[in-house]
Amino acid sequence: MKTASDRLAFAVQFAGTDLDSLRQGDWTNLRDDLRRYMGEGTGTLADLGGFVGLSSTTPPKTTDSELHKLQAEVDRVLRGVVVEAGREAGGGPRVRIQRGKREPTTVRWSAYPQSPGTVSLVASGHLRDLFVTKLYFLLGSVGVEAVQECPACTRLFTRAVRHQKYCNRKCASKVNLESWLSSPKGKRYAAAQRKAARKRYERTVAEKAPGAKPAPYKPRKKATRGSTGTRARSR
Repeated sequence: MKTASDRLAFAVQFAGTDLDSLRQGDWTNLRDDLRRYMGEGTGTLADLGGFVGLSSTTPPKTTDSELHKLQAEVDRVLRGVVVEAGREAGGGPRVRIQRGKREPTTVRWSAYPQSPGTVSLVASGHLRDLFVTKLYFLLGSVGVEAVQECPACTRLFTRAVRHQKYCNRKCASKVNLESWLSSPKGKRYAAAQRKAARKRYERTVAEKAPGAKPAPYKPRKKATRGSTGTRARSR
């Protein structure tokens, strides 16, 4: 975790992590990452997200319950900033920001002289306030358009490339497949597959139970998004 982009990516990843599935070693690694996110180590103020955070509740002493609450808070902040980038005719990218509920923070600021002409900006306070404050700084420096919501699974992610639309290849492949199956060629393919499967079923029934009548075909109900294992987040 060396740059501001790395720290923003960590915040987004933290918001979507399944904390209940973490093992003891994973919790230790998460707390170490929190220290680095706050500014542990070396780097410019730009790389550190604008300031160094000194928490009154250090990550090693933060309870699992507090981290669950922090995660929910970070998720609300990130989802309060929804970026939709488009391209206007003859212009550059168009960004629309939906403002969510404001999350007040309380931190104490200090500036310490470093090398000639430079200062080190330090903020102290509660872990939650420092995390959210740094998140706002990161969104401002890296750019809110770097954070996107996957249209396939609603998961938040940071874009690896400018035109990335989905959080991973699995979601992209799923949407592409659904789009293809809804096309005329895809519908013909799906119908042929159903017909072939029906013939195999009837042949199997005839072999195992001669004279038995195969059950009538019943179309499978189309699953709604978020009802088959994909965790749908409430807005």
